[in-house]
Amino acid sequence: MNKMVGLSRAIKQEWLDKTAEFVIQGYDEAAIKEMLNDYLSFEIESPTVLRKTREILLNIWVRTATDYPNIQ
Repeated sequence: MNKMVGLSRAIKQEWLDKTAEFVIQGYDEAAIKEMLNDYLSFEIESPTVLRKTREILLNIWVRTATDYPNIQ
C-alpha cells in the first residue's frame, strides 16, 4: 500500500535531485546549505520560504545521509 508523505512546502523533484547530487559529491552540510541557498534563490524570493524549503531538503538528504551512510 502506498502511503502519502506530507511536507509543509511544495518541493520540486529537481530540488531533491540537486540536493542528492551534492551529498553524493561528498559536500558537508555547511557547503550544501550555501549551495542550496544559491540554487533555490533563483526560484524562491522570500527568505523565510527559502530557509524552510532548504531545511526540508537538508532533512531529507543531508541529515539522513549522516544517520544512514549506506544510503548512497
